[in-house]
Amino acid sequence: YLSHWINEFFLALRDHSPRLHHILDLMTLFLASAVRAFGASRGHAGNLQACRRPQKPLELYDLHGCPYCAKVRNALHYLQLDHIVYPCPKESFKQQGACINSRFRPKAKSLGGKCVFPMLVDPNKLTSANTDDSVTANSGGGLVMYESSDIVDYLWREYGHQAQSTWFYRLMNQEPIRSAVARTAAVLRPCLNMGIFRAPSRQPERHLEFYGADGNPFCTRVQETLATLELPYIFHVDNTSKAACSKVSCCSQMPLHEMVKMLGPMFSQPTLKDPNTGVDLKDSAKIVQYLRITYQTAPVPAEKWTDYLTA
Repeated sequence: YLSHWINEFFLALRDHSPRLHHILDLMTLFLASAVRAFGASRGHAGNLQACRRPQKPLELYDLHGCPYCAKVRNALHYLQLDHIVYPCPKESFKQQGACINSRFRPKAKSLGGKCVFPMLVDPNKLTSANTDDSVTANSGGGLVMYESSDIVDYLWREYGHQAQSTWFYRLMNQEPIRSAVARTAAVLRPCLNMGIFRAPSRQPERHLEFYGADGNPFCTRVQETLATLELPYIFHVDNTSKAACSKVSCCSQMPLHEMVKMLGPMFSQPTLKDPNTGVDLKDSAKIVQYLRITYQTAPVPAEKWTDYLTA
């Protein structure tokens, strides 16, 4: 019910006061990021140079707004693993699990046998495939995993076996802290056009390329739109914020304006490159506008969260 009323408030402001709607949008973006302590945009694991890197990019079938998917996204970013994202938003609350018009849900089901998210596909041939019961080989030779905890353990074992995590990262990933944080962040961004529902769109011939960091509010804004429009993209993880955070932590007496400058990467604008049109943008508002104009063909379904509660 809380998601429903926040969503209704968003819609009322959009229709009657666009300026206040814009302010509320920015406030909830920053609050959702702040609740997560700005996620992996605060930095990445140490000693990654000693860890193996995948030869082929990992593939994440993702439901934006799902706290379990957020857990996997955070781990991918913290381990600096570039990956391909296949957004799998809902089609309807009234028909749970529907994948009639969905772009990638049928593909996810054909790969793993069920339509459950997050779903990670690792096309690389790894030795653990023969020993780990949580890993399943698909017909294409890749490995398919479902449970978020299993996926995160797998990522650390295969691509972070010698990585060093900070005490803060370990704290934020302890239960029940992690679940409470993820659910609170999701409630703050409850509108159906924030990556929860699909909107009909044109499918690009080539994957878009996105450069950013998990937990960055401006990146979140673009990720929501990419998810709503079911646009597949290669996520190039931004690693510029680690140095900024370490410098700030070592300079407690630093003047405020210098600290703001150091923290800049945590709030830097993402970059989107579209090889289909040659566009290269570095501003979240412009990126969102571009994506909607270029690819969106119809709005999200006119449903409400109460339809989910009564389904």
